[in-house]
Amino acid sequence: MDSIGIMNHFKIMKYIYLLVLLLIPFSLFSQESSDSFYKIEINTGEKPECISCASLYNRSLDNFLRIDATGATDVVIKIINSNTHECIRTVFIRSGIVYEIKNIPEGIYYLKIAYGYDWSKKVEGDYCYAKFVRDANYQEGNDHLDFYKVNLQNGYQLPSYELILKVISGNRNNEFDADNISEEEFYR
Repeated sequence: MDSIGIMNHFKIMKYIYLLVLLLIPFSLFSQESSDSFYKIEINTGEKPECISCASLYNRSLDNFLRIDATGATDVVIKIINSNTHECIRTVFIRSGIVYEIKNIPEGIYYLKIAYGYDWSKKVEGDYCYAKFVRDANYQEGNDHLDFYKVNLQNGYQLPSYELILKVISGNRNNEFDADNISEEEFYR
């Protein structure tokens, strides 16, 4: 091979080497994106997929927990039994909406709340996981909501509650007495 042939051979090898270097990261990125979260559409009042929680109702009780999310991001509310620490209901509520969670069984409960935007889902084999992928924040309420009937002389009274959530971008403080928790703690 003459010197021109050797130079062309090295140029070709150099381009092949650069092409391989460019394709490796692209290949890794492509594999990663297939495992990533994708945004899903969900309506106010729906139980989000991928969250382990019973859907317990007592249709004979005309009580409610009214959630005012007009000053908040989108939210996912989990109603947790204070004695068993089991989730009895989960609901998604869009920003700007007032929604009533109705027919809550008698018991004492606390709330876990996820705030954020872009509710998204990821599936790996049999495992499903969903969360807010933008501006996510998680809280656990310190207040206990007593949904037991109150007996009166003339019958009984059904307690109901209203929670007004106010989240201003960059300032997640509101009047809901709660502690910030991790994403992992929210899903327990």
